[in-house]
Amino acid sequence: MIPLISQYLEERRTYIERWRAPLEHPEIPMAMINGIEDPISGLGTAQFFQKLQPQSLTVFIPNTGHYPHLETPEAVVTSFFKFHKSF
Repeated sequence: MIPLISQYLEERRTYIERWRAPLEHPEIPMAMINGIEDPISGLGTAQFFQKLQPQSLTVFIPNTGHYPHLETPEAVVTSFFKFHKSF
């Protein structure tokens, strides 16, 4: 399964410009809630989002991996409502 799952990494390289455009010029408010221990889309992805969207909310949830909504649901809900109350 790992080779199938890791195919996403090649897709990221292939489609970087297409995927980056909506992050650089969003039409709606954006936020990222991220489990920073996720080895594929953790801390680096959240930092990348924060760099592209410094005015948007970026939440770095420690001790949490790929499924923050299951691992730390309270932190996710708190962050979600913080985002929605911000506009």
